[in-house]
Amino acid sequence: MIRLSKHLRERIVERKIPRSLPRRIVKRAQTVYIDKTSNHWVAVRNELYGEKVRPMVAVFDKTGTTITIITVYPTNERETASRVTKGRWIYEKATN
Repeated sequence: MIRLSKHLRERIVERKIPRSLPRRIVKRAQTVYIDKTSNHWVAVRNELYGEKVRPMVAVFDKTGTTITIITVYPTNERETASRVTKGRWIYEKATN
């Protein structure tokens, strides 16, 4: 089961994010990391957002069979590479 946090539900409205986007990022992530700072999972997938295809991040937690998506935000490849290089994001898997 995939749940959306209260924070994410607010951001969906505020940022005009399609409601299906967070689930799609998690289910079809191109890369998954573990964030050492927050101990959350991080899924990254290229998606159309703001009339442009860009890497989108979904931060989530897993408890048993439940995934709770905490937030979603656009990023860029430089920022992602920086977090990996500095050791903040630990590579978990590539799915595509």
